[in-house]
Amino acid sequence: MVGANLKTFHLKALQLLIVATIGLPASNLLGANHTIKIKRQANATVAKNADQDFPTDPFVRRQVRFWEAVFQKYQSSSVIIHDLTDPLVMIDVINFDHYITNDGNVTSVASSEQTNLVKNYISRYDVAVERFVKLKEAAVKFGPIEQRIFDVYSKDPSTLARLYNGNIKFRGQGGLADTFIAAATRAQEFMPYMEKAFRQYGLPVTLTRLPFVESMFNLQAKSKVGASGIWQFMPDTAREYMYVGSLVDERNNPYKATHAAAQLFLENYRGLNSWPLAITAYNHGRGGMSKAAKELGTKQLGSIINNYKSSSFGFASKNFYAEFLAAARTYELLTATGLVKLKKNQTSPDIISLSKPMTMRNISKVTLLSPDSIAKLNPCLTASITTTKIDQPLPQSYEIRLPMREGALLRRSLPIVRISKSASQTVRR
Repeated sequence: MVGANLKTFHLKALQLLIVATIGLPASNLLGANHTIKIKRQANATVAKNADQDFPTDPFVRRQVRFWEAVFQKYQSSSVIIHDLTDPLVMIDVINFDHYITNDGNVTSVASSEQTNLVKNYISRYDVAVERFVKLKEAAVKFGPIEQRIFDVYSKDPSTLARLYNGNIKFRGQGGLADTFIAAATRAQEFMPYMEKAFRQYGLPVTLTRLPFVESMFNLQAKSKVGASGIWQFMPDTAREYMYVGSLVDERNNPYKATHAAAQLFLENYRGLNSWPLAITAYNHGRGGMSKAAKELGTKQLGSIINNYKSSSFGFASKNFYAEFLAAARTYELLTATGLVKLKKNQTSPDIISLSKPMTMRNISKVTLLSPDSIAKLNPCLTASITTTKIDQPLPQSYEIRLPMREGALLRRSLPIVRISKSASQTVRR
C-alpha cells in the first residue's frame, strides 16, 4: 500500500518548505540558482499599478502570490506540493535536479519519472490526511510528514477544521521561473504589435500578457482538447473570428489571433461588466461565468471561486485570473529589472493579400524560398501545405508574410501566375 513504508518517501528528498497561511517564506530553500531575484520595491510598484485596472479580493490576492512564486522563484526542475483549494498553502518542494535517494546519493530525476514520483508523494500526504480525520492531533505520532501538515494547517482554526474533516486535497505544480524568462524573450517578437492592437480596440494592454498563461508564447502550442496557438483558441470559437481550415489555421498566426482575442475580450467585458469575470470567461466561457454570477448573486470572483459548484469550474478556471495577474506582474518585473530586454525595433515583413488562389509550389517558385521557409514565416499554414497539399491553393485574400525582397517578387508576379486546373478547386475548411 502506498505510504506504508516511510523509507519509500525519503524525507531528505523533499526540500522542506513550511509556510503559514499568511504568506511566503523569506528564503527559498531550493537555493539561489532556483530563483529570480527581484527588488521588493519594484514588485510592490508593479502590483499596485496592476490592481488599478484589475481589482482583486483577499482570496484572489493569495492566489496571485502563489503564482508569482511559481513564475518568479521556482524553476522547471522543481515541483511544489500545495493545497488544491488554497494554493498559497505550500507543504513541500521537490527538487529533481538535486534529488536525494534512499541511500543518500544526490542525483537528478528524468522527466519521464517525475510525474509518477509526484503522484507517490501526494498519495503519501493523502494517507496523512486520513490519519488526521481519524485521530485528529494525535496523528502527528506517525512521523515528520504528519507533523509538517499539522504545523501548516494548525495556524488557523478554519484550515485546521478542514484538515480534521478531511477536506484537503493536494496538487503538484511545476516551477516556471526559467520557462517564463525564455517565454518573455520570445514574446518580444510579438508584444509591440499586440500592445498596439489592443490599444486600437480600447483595451488595457496588460491583457496581452495572457499568452504567458495559455502557451508561454509557444507558437506550436496545442492542447489535448484541441486548442491551438499562443492564444489557445478552440476551433469553434476561433471560427467566429478567423479562418480555420485544412491548409490555413489562423489560430497559429499570432497577429490574426491577437485581433481575435481582443474582440473576444471586448465581448466578454460587455457581457459581464467585470474584468475578473471577463478574463476568467476566456477559460470558462462567458455563459459559464454569467451563470455563476447570477446563481450566487455576486460578481466578486473570490466568492464565486469558493462557492460556485460546477464540474467544469475546476482548478484551472478558479486560478485563471490570478495566474494572469501574476504573469503580468512577472513580465513587467523582468523588463523593468533588465532580465528581459524590450525589443523596440522590429523588422516588418511584407504582407501580401493574395488577389487569387495560389499554391505553395507557385509561391515557392516565384519567391525562390523553400516551402519550409515560407511555412516558418507563416505558422498558420498547416504542415500538409509543404507536402501532400503543396499543389492545393491557398484561399483568395489570404495574407501571406514574406521578407521584403521576396514579397516584392510575389507582388510583381501575381497578375501572371497560373494555377493548374487540378489545383483550382475550392479550399476545404
